[in-house]
This record gives sequence, C-alpha cells and structure tokens, in this order.
Amino acid sequence: MCTLCTLAPAARRPELPPETRLLLAGNVWPGEEHERYVADLRQEAEGLPIDFLLGQSADVIQAALQSSLVQWHMTGLAAHSHNDPADHEHFGISIVEGMSAGCLPIAYCVGGASDIITPGAAQVLACHLGEGWVPSWLALCA
Repeated sequence: MCTLCTLAPAARRPELPPETRLLLAGNVWPGEEHERYVADLRQEAEGLPIDFLLGQSADVIQAALQSSLVQWHMTGLAAHSHNDPADHEHFGISIVEGMSAGCLPIAYCVGGASDIITPGAAQVLACHLGEGWVPSWLALCA
C-alpha cells in the first residue's frame, strides 16, 4: 500500500491490515515543524512495516506506485476546518498518478477525490469511516 503525499502534521496514518507494507512517498513541507514531524514518524515506524520514500524523482515515485496494489489518500480527514480549502485535496493529482500506475485508490471524499473516484469500480471513496469499513475495501483487493 502506498500513500503519495506531502507529509505534514495534519496527515493521518492508516491502520495497516496484516501482512501489508505501507510506503510513505512524496515530499516534506520545508521548515523545522515539518522536519520534526517526519523525524517523529520515522521513530514511530521503527519495527513496523512502514517505509519512507521522500524527496525522490518522479521515476522513482512512479516505480513505487506501480509496485503497490493500493493507494491510500486521506487528505482532509484530520482537517481542522471544512471551510478552508487548504485543509483538503484540491484536485487530486496524486490520486490520478496512482490510478495511472494501476493502484486501487482509497481516498477521503472531499475536494477533487469525489470528482475523480467512482465508488464500486475497484475504487473506494471513504465518506463514512465507521467500524468495518477497512474489511469492505480489503475485499476489493482480493
């Protein structure tokens, strides 16, 4: 499973299903706060099936996406405001990149994601994240 994003403190990390590796790919916002956040994430990830692929070329990112079954994209889930577009996915270019690489997209239903993803067409648009939603999308991966 791959998440392609810009890492910042508002990002939300998924609970991993058994036997799944999570690849955090993308960039880090400049600044001490964001660097500290990534350092904390790396420390939390020690011993877990989580890898980091940060600040790499487009070719390296594309290869990582092509080797992943699922692209997890939850930008906006931990948003402080539903009125500030900066807290949400504006267009969803990383979702489009993942889909073009063959990843099953699982995205939060705000901003561009709701225009790009067709729920049920081997794509998941997560709008109501109650108990049991993870097994429902795992069935699509089987």
